[in-house]
Amino acid sequence: MASFDEAAYLAAVQSGDFSRLLEPQRRLLTKLRANPALRAGDPSEVLGMLTESAARMLEVARVGLWRFDEGRKQIECLDLYVMGEGRHERGAVVPAYLAPRYFAAIETGKVVAAENAYTDPRTSELGMEYLPANKVGALLDTPVLIHGRLAGVLCHEHMGGARRWRAWERTLAASLSDCAGLILADVSDS
Repeated sequence: MASFDEAAYLAAVQSGDFSRLLEPQRRLLTKLRANPALRAGDPSEVLGMLTESAARMLEVARVGLWRFDEGRKQIECLDLYVMGEGRHERGAVVPAYLAPRYFAAIETGKVVAAENAYTDPRTSELGMEYLPANKVGALLDTPVLIHGRLAGVLCHEHMGGARRWRAWERTLAASLSDCAGLILADVSDS
């Protein structure tokens, strides 16, 4: 099987040639879903591959996949990749009561593109703890659906100051969230 070609994906996105865009995305999804660990019911390796790919493709310092708990009172980190350190983290929790506007924004199932995470009303509550602790200045958060139901969010975090999120970056982030949803659905269905 041909490996995922990130350069081809970016070229297709930037050119607007969506027929070229779909093939690399299909190859990435095929590669991730064919991983033996996923078939064995352990998605951690595959989720790590996804967050690493997302960080490289969008050139962001951190990418995390977060899932709602059953009561939707918090999100838990299933995998967060820190590109500058080449490491993964898991298990952090963000309770809804600390950031009710952020939770309301992600509950809409729409992309949250906060160019300045400290001043955007949807994400500014995260400025009390999460943003400064992780030196995050901008967020591009995309909904993760499992069988059509909002299950979590894929967070693309830019370290430093503000960042303008371009249309192709939003499109790419949303397609990576779709991949995450399919991977999590594979695990929940097995």
